[in-house]
Amino acid sequence: MKIEGITLSSASILNCYKKFYPKTYNTILKNRFYELQLFGIRLSTCDTSMPDDLIGGLIVNRFNLFEVVVSKGSTEPSPKNIAELYDAEAIRKGGAAFMKEGQYIYRYRGTKNGRFAPLPSFCPIVPTTVYRWMPTNEQIKSWNKGKGVPLSKHFEQAVKDGLVKISTSTDTCIHKSWSKDKFYSDSAGCQILTDDKALSTLGKWADEHMRKKYGNNFTYTLFTKEQFVSANTTNVLTNLIPSFFQINRK
Repeated sequence: MKIEGITLSSASILNCYKKFYPKTYNTILKNRFYELQLFGIRLSTCDTSMPDDLIGGLIVNRFNLFEVVVSKGSTEPSPKNIAELYDAEAIRKGGAAFMKEGQYIYRYRGTKNGRFAPLPSFCPIVPTTVYRWMPTNEQIKSWNKGKGVPLSKHFEQAVKDGLVKISTSTDTCIHKSWSKDKFYSDSAGCQILTDDKALSTLGKWADEHMRKKYGNNFTYTLFTKEQFVSANTTNVLTNLIPSFFQINRK
């Protein structure tokens, strides 16, 4: 899997942490076995009906090597949930929740969490920062239930025009999608994965993380495509592995 010609790997993800979240990068390099880090990469908001973002996790496995798993998905609310606000919080706070890039603390909810079962899910411990936006009736008509202009096109323009609100959300969970290729109402602002196998792997890694007594707090970092590309055109990838082993020899 590549982004702008750059392979998505443990090394390229580590570069993102190294450049933008050095404290997290240093935590990873301490090599606590099964130190699970959750991440998302927002590749596009041009059409929130498409699984055009990436969500996954990074660990140091029992062989003392970095391992990464990733799934296509969406870091945005699905079109129906932008047009028809059913969530009381969204109505009260001014629109659908588009998660803001940054770092948040999540708790693993296991495989028995309501409608997400039997696949794993994670939910934030404290409210996450989001953009709030509500389309006009005219924009909803132009969308025409997926047959016209994507609502997210209007969202992008609203961001440029300063017409979105910075708010919070208590419900930006990480969970499965119901569709694998096109979304309609899969998410009201959650981080959703289309690959059930990848999500199951994240659950197994979370279980192992907790069995190692590292607790049930997991950092989820949402990067942008621009951050991924920048981190991997300004850093030297080959420097990562030597520094990792140097730290572990101390």
